[in-house]
Amino acid sequence: MKTLYRRFLSGLFFLIGIVTVLILSNISPCRAGIQGSFHTFHLQTPYKLKSTFSLPALGLLEKYISSDSVSPFQTKTNSSSEHNTITYGSFTFHQNDPMILPISIGFISLSVIVILLLIANFHRRRAEKSLKLARDRYENMFNNTAVALFEEDCQAVKIEVEKLKNQGVTDMEGYLNSNPQHVDEMVKMLKILDVNPAALHLYGADSKDDLFESLGRIFTRDALDGFKQIVKAIAEGQTLFECETVSQKLTGQRIHVLLNATLPVKQEQFASIIISVLDITERKRSIEVMHRSEERFRTVFNNAASGMALVDLRGHYIRVNEAFQRMLGYTAKELEWKNWREVTYPEDIGLTKRMIISLIAGQHVQPLEKRYITKEGKAVWALLNIALIVNKHRKPLYYITQVQDISKLKEEQKQMLAREERYRQIFEADLSGFFIAEPDGNLLLCNKIFADILGFTYVEETNGMNMSRFFKDPGLYTTLIDTLVKNKKIEHVEAEFVHRDGTVIHIRLNATGHFTEQGQLIEILGYAMDITHQKNLEDQLLQVRKLDSANHGR
Repeated sequence: MKTLYRRFLSGLFFLIGIVTVLILSNISPCRAGIQGSFHTFHLQTPYKLKSTFSLPALGLLEKYISSDSVSPFQTKTNSSSEHNTITYGSFTFHQNDPMILPISIGFISLSVIVILLLIANFHRRRAEKSLKLARDRYENMFNNTAVALFEEDCQAVKIEVEKLKNQGVTDMEGYLNSNPQHVDEMVKMLKILDVNPAALHLYGADSKDDLFESLGRIFTRDALDGFKQIVKAIAEGQTLFECETVSQKLTGQRIHVLLNATLPVKQEQFASIIISVLDITERKRSIEVMHRSEERFRTVFNNAASGMALVDLRGHYIRVNEAFQRMLGYTAKELEWKNWREVTYPEDIGLTKRMIISLIAGQHVQPLEKRYITKEGKAVWALLNIALIVNKHRKPLYYITQVQDISKLKEEQKQMLAREERYRQIFEADLSGFFIAEPDGNLLLCNKIFADILGFTYVEETNGMNMSRFFKDPGLYTTLIDTLVKNKKIEHVEAEFVHRDGTVIHIRLNATGHFTEQGQLIEILGYAMDITHQKNLEDQLLQVRKLDSANHGR
């Protein structure tokens, strides 16, 4: 900027000098006629200029101008006493002062030179002021930005790169990797001119001198990858540069940094390049944590024994694991084109919709048993769990579903229900009373026949009763339990029970026990048959026999 300005002023002064010489050397009388004691002169500029010149001392010439001459300039000189103008034309001077005109023209040229010098000085001062303002703005931005900035001189590096290119090096990255010694030499060509306070804070330096003296600790061997990328960018003529590399603080702490720079085109502009250094250690750590989390999720997702799927908000499958593919018989690519409604049993679509609506509303949802339709058209039962994945603003993104195949379980439940139904029918149709009790006598279950035997109308009336209360001799229940533990069963034991109305009834008992592996009794499964009528007949028959024996004795 300053060099150009000096060249401009030198050229301007040279041009002014040439013009002045031409004007002074080319003013001459073109013709003269004797009019009494006066000479008439016709003046022209060498280039036939028709302009006006300012003559602050025009009053000095008026005494030499003939009063008989009537010309435009004379009228103009009368119109203003402070600033007079004269038009080049034909006018008359006194003959005894022939050099007044060249002297006046020289004075005019000198005035023009002075004015031009003042104008040039004004523009110079304004340019210097603009340059200072620009420099102040640059320094303010450089020193007050929160990003670490390095001002570097890469001109020598640029020259070395051009030498390598002229020597036929086309693969700059490969050359640098194969010639580490040359890389070290090029690193030494790099000059750091300045750093901002943010750079000092980033690397933990107390001052610029402290940082400059410790550059070898900051730019470790790991940072050479970043330098190679800069050299490659220069060789390829890139204008924007960005790369990630590793650096080190003065405390020895390794940090990940992002380098950014705008690379110039002209070689001389490489004398000052601003490189920004952004600490991305925390971001890198967060990305690594996220990657590890994604890897764990991917492992769990793909290797889960139960089916898992990611479903978008419109219901289309985004991703499915192998277990889900095996359950429905589709490939992953086939399922990616399907909506969950297409593989759901028609009667269960409404249940699934209500589950999703409740989930979006923020309600807790229970697992849902639903049926899917396989590729072959068969219905399979599954236990469905759904979770809604949202972003940091709680906006729903997609669903993750876990689908457990429970077809075998449902079949087993169906068979178990069928067996229970058969057992219930047998249980209720049995002519003997059946009961289940705990070792302490607490009655857990009995059929209708057992309740009838004891005089109860409904089975529920026996809930919570103890078996020992039904024995006429409560101690007999304890004896029977001891026998059951010892022999694992009780067969054809007759006992007297107390009916609900207080009468004594005769019962024949058969029981088995449910034991643990250690032989501890857990439950008693027993059968009771009311033999009161039989016992009464036997008593009556015995009485008859006794009477017959007495009669025969008489």
